[in-house]
Amino acid sequence: MKVPLAAILRALRAHKGLTQESIPEGSNRQYLSQLEHGKSSPTLDKLLDLSEAYGASPLLLVGAATLIQEGITVDALIDRFAEQMRELDAAGTLAAALAELEDNGLRSRPAGRVIDRDLKASIQECKAQGLTQAQTSQNLGVNKMTVSRYWRQSE
Repeated sequence: MKVPLAAILRALRAHKGLTQESIPEGSNRQYLSQLEHGKSSPTLDKLLDLSEAYGASPLLLVGAATLIQEGITVDALIDRFAEQMRELDAAGTLAAALAELEDNGLRSRPAGRVIDRDLKASIQECKAQGLTQAQTSQNLGVNKMTVSRYWRQSE
């Protein structure tokens, strides 16, 4: 995504008649040059700074870079984004993410991994049936690393 982001940053800066020197503090000229030459990727915090400096939302910068990279139309990008956001909302993922926040930060969690006993039992059952870890991962729709972790644990 470095090159498409570089292209949109260059185009936005030129469109707005800005120079690298005119971009507000927090993004120095050498850093901007590296971004605009596709040699560096911004952190999320820097992306937010850039979006403010260019008068564009971070969503616009990432969306435009995605559009360029994938060679799709604006309408196709908007449709895909809307569909994926609706899926997140319908699945309760957005509500779950909001529940992770409290007092302008993330709510604290206990140290260590939480054991999903139902998932562990399902993985152990697949193991007992003679399935491989890869088959178990695919059948249960679970990350291979998660399967591997529970695979090694006895019931």
